[in-house]
Amino acid sequence: MSTEKKPNNKHQTGTSSISIEAFDFQQPNEQQAFDVDTDNKFVNKANRSQVSSKWWHSQFNMMLVSFGLLGLAAIMFVLLAPPPELNVAGSAQLDPTTQSLPDSEAPWNQNQLAEARSSSQEILSNLLDSKKKLESMGVSEWAPDRFESALQEAALGDDYYKKQEFKQALETYQSAVTNLESLFDVLPELVASKLAAGSNAIEQGKSELAAQLYTQVLQLEPSNIAAANGLERAEKLDEVMALLATAKTSIAEFEEANEIDKLIEAEKGLIEAKSIDDKFVRVEVALTDVKQRINERRFKLAMTKAYQALFTNRYSAARAGFAEALRLKPEDRSAQLAQQQALASDKTSSLSSLLQRASQHESNEQWTSALNNYRAVLQRDPNQIVAKMGVIRAGARQELDTKLLEVLADPLAISRKSVKASAQALLTDAQALVQRGDRLQQQITELESALSQSEANLKISLLSNQATEVTLQKVGSKRIVLGKFTKKNLVLKPGRYVVKGERLGYRDVRTEINLVPNISTTTFSVSCDSPIKSSSNG
Repeated sequence: MSTEKKPNNKHQTGTSSISIEAFDFQQPNEQQAFDVDTDNKFVNKANRSQVSSKWWHSQFNMMLVSFGLLGLAAIMFVLLAPPPELNVAGSAQLDPTTQSLPDSEAPWNQNQLAEARSSSQEILSNLLDSKKKLESMGVSEWAPDRFESALQEAALGDDYYKKQEFKQALETYQSAVTNLESLFDVLPELVASKLAAGSNAIEQGKSELAAQLYTQVLQLEPSNIAAANGLERAEKLDEVMALLATAKTSIAEFEEANEIDKLIEAEKGLIEAKSIDDKFVRVEVALTDVKQRINERRFKLAMTKAYQALFTNRYSAARAGFAEALRLKPEDRSAQLAQQQALASDKTSSLSSLLQRASQHESNEQWTSALNNYRAVLQRDPNQIVAKMGVIRAGARQELDTKLLEVLADPLAISRKSVKASAQALLTDAQALVQRGDRLQQQITELESALSQSEANLKISLLSNQATEVTLQKVGSKRIVLGKFTKKNLVLKPGRYVVKGERLGYRDVRTEINLVPNISTTTFSVSCDSPIKSSSNG
């Protein structure tokens, strides 16, 4: 039980509105009361009455202040008291020594939640950075599904964050970041693919497509030098293609009119196109072809002028003409021999020496040189019968020699009916000649052997997989359908053959076979085993 305490006078004097002197607190004791003069009793009584009145005024003010403080305390309690649902023990008053805070309000858990919230915000910042970078790279065009899936996962993390479930938000945000960052791994292959497609578009003359592809690469990798160079080429491609088209027109006009000026015009246009884009393959190929044509044309003109000079005994002009021809084509044998002839003619220009050299060339079966010498004699003296007969004889042997060299250069072609007929006629002409040198006899022997071997029967085996449709075609003949099989034995004549295999859903195969007598390989495989894979983007 609490007992009511007496008011503290010192405290009351501090709060009373009446000024209280020091003597007001000095109460007389009993001994002093009896010693007081009776004349002073009235005065002392009046004084005590005054003191008593001041003390009650102070007590009243103190009570007002106390009630005011109590009211203020009640208001603060109502405002600051926790809601009823947080009181684990309900309305019952718990002993302060046994009462505990909820787990969520424990300092350690509060620490963990704060740390999870901070980590979530940090990861969310990384996630937003990755999202912005990918969007700037046009991710919606090359990986829309994966990008949208990662964003949905990030939205789920937002839901956790709003519920203050920071641990789950942290894990979900981290997963979304991982999925977004995995999209950057696609970039190297994607960039390489677009660069290759851009290069192909340029070679095909598709400037808009090339520019679009290179722009996409620069969106993915702003510092990609190949894409920057490719974009620059694409911007100039239309101008290059126009020059290339003009050059092709000039080449066509040259082929029709045989005017070298047209080739020179084409060369100038192609050189200008190359100065704009020196990496354009089609321009380089066309320029090389035009230069070769110009070179060949100038070579022929130089040889013609040199021969004209030689036949009119202008040996200095002839030597200069043949030298020019050799400058254009240093390895040309005819120009070399003509130059030697010009030098020899300059030293010994008599008809007899020319006829003697022509006869010597005939003995050595050097028919071109012999023919040139006979013609040189006729240029000086058109009535030389020996030279006239020499031109006919050397010309015929030169033509026969040239044809024999062509046939023997490709023995497999003899297996074709048209070529075999020509070869047989050529052999008959060669065998009809009575005077044969070692060179001609060797050619006759080789041609007889080639014709004989073209009739040989060669056995080969084809292996397949019972699912491939196989066809066989001899070059120059119709195709034969062999069908599907595991193994097929064939007897074929020498020649060139093409074996093809086709199978639905698989890559076609093609094998070229050169069948010659005494062939070492007699078994060949033709089987479609490589399925065609479908490509997907994403």
